Amino acid sequence: MAIDKLKRWVSFYANDENVSPQSRQLSASGSHLSYAAKAGLTVRFALVAILILLFLWYSFSVLLLVFCAIVLAVLLRAVGMELQRYAHISEGLALGIVASSVVMFLAALIALATPTLVDQAQVLANTIPRAFSTLKQQLSQFGWGQELLIQLDITKTQLLDFLSGQSALFQRLGGVFATTFDVLAATFVIVLMGIYLAAEPGLYINGFLQLFPRHRRPRLEAVLQRSNTMLKGWFIGQLLSMSMLGVL
Repeated sequence: MAIDKLKRWVSFYANDENVSPQSRQLSASGSHLSYAAKAGLTVRFALVAILILLFLWYSFSVLLLVFCAIVLAVLLRAVGMELQRYAHISEGLALGIVASSVVMFLAALIALATPTLVDQAQVLANTIPRAFSTLKQQLSQFGWGQELLIQLDITKTQLLDFLSGQSALFQRLGGVFATTFDVLAATFVIVLMGIYLAAEPGLYINGFLQLFPRHRRPRLEAVLQRSNTMLKGWFIGQLLSMSMLGVL
């Protein structure tokens, strides 16, 4: 008897005509809400991805400085650990010696390169006006060259004034010195950040891991350790490659 009642109950509700309009409306609304939730989730993911891309685009220079500082910190740390092992000195002293050596090397490089850059800038500033003047004279010897100069509305006086004018010259030299200053400032920031990262790597690694969920931190820490090992191997490979090129 119980089995017969169960069969009649299943057959009754299996028939679409016996389903109430309220049940159909609730089912349709639930399906509609599920599609709306999926669409909203997709839009949110798209917005987050766009924001991340915009952040990476506008902060590319900052991220590049941070990456260079991390690479420098790994180098300082690796050389400092080797110096500590062979010289039997403290970790702080070994790192200080390596960092001081890097700073002195960069200072000597800048001191040696600056006069050469200044001389080359002066030679370039004196050569370009003469080169353009010679080009203008050669073009004026041909008919098509004269027509070209006329179309460009550049006379000899205007060309020489434009190229040898003090304002244009100072603007070009100012741009060169501004670029040089930017490079020096970026180098200073990279060296300073690299020294700080090499001095207290555990502090910055722990602070970085705090940004992620607790169950993800061991995996991220293992990835960072693996990256450190790979960077050290890359440095050794680059040194060997440069040594072989120098010998050849």
